[in-house]
Amino acid sequence: PPATEWWTKWNRSGDVSCHDNYPVKHASRTSSIRTIANTVGLAAEVNEEKKPVWLIVGAFEQPGVGGFTFKYPSPMQLRGCVYAALVHGATGVTYFTWDTYVCRDGSVIGMSPEPKSAYVPNPRQEGYTRPTPATPAQMAMAKALWETTSQVNREIQEVTPELLSPTVADTEFPLRLGFGLGKVADPVHCLVKKRKEGEYLVFAVNLEDGMERVRFQVEGKKIASVETLFENQTTAELKEGVFEDLFEPFGVHVYVVKTAEGE
Repeated sequence: PPATEWWTKWNRSGDVSCHDNYPVKHASRTSSIRTIANTVGLAAEVNEEKKPVWLIVGAFEQPGVGGFTFKYPSPMQLRGCVYAALVHGATGVTYFTWDTYVCRDGSVIGMSPEPKSAYVPNPRQEGYTRPTPATPAQMAMAKALWETTSQVNREIQEVTPELLSPTVADTEFPLRLGFGLGKVADPVHCLVKKRKEGEYLVFAVNLEDGMERVRFQVEGKKIASVETLFENQTTAELKEGVFEDLFEPFGVHVYVVKTAEGE
């Protein structure tokens, strides 16, 4: 508000609904990435899930230029932003931005596998307006975020068939969450997709800047096993047909959950 009406018209108007959302800024501590859940969820809803919905995720820094004070996300924040979008209906993700002279000329430092301090001669020469040199710390972040997006993209590629399949109805897999540490009512949001008979993928993301102990239970069903993907370890603790896990701030877990035979 007050732009919701026009924002909705715009997202309905094309063959693809695509918008950016950059919650990480210099000006204030990033306490939540819930705005991504809100905008992506609205885009999917107003288009009745009948067209691609893409989110542009911020992987850049704009050091104090006018009113634009966007800051590099941490690798965990970036991964959280991507999964927050996927959990709420995004079918595609792009990243802003590749680090070149073009973005530096706009006082933006992006990401790159081999970032440079500047892409034009420094001091300035005729024809080059703003070299926007990067500090060593900014160059380290540019490379770290490039590696993070590469890893996240590999994860998404592995589960693309499930992500683009119908979401599992609550009647089939009535997942219920219980929270023990945080102060927000619903800090962790989930998406459930079917992998095969009796086996489900559960995508879970912590939208808040706080540690959360989460209990996962499927009403009327006993969980036989749970495996954590993409983390080189199984983080979930299964006991008596339910499991618990710890979520770091903006943390993501992707689980393979198998229900007991015949349930």
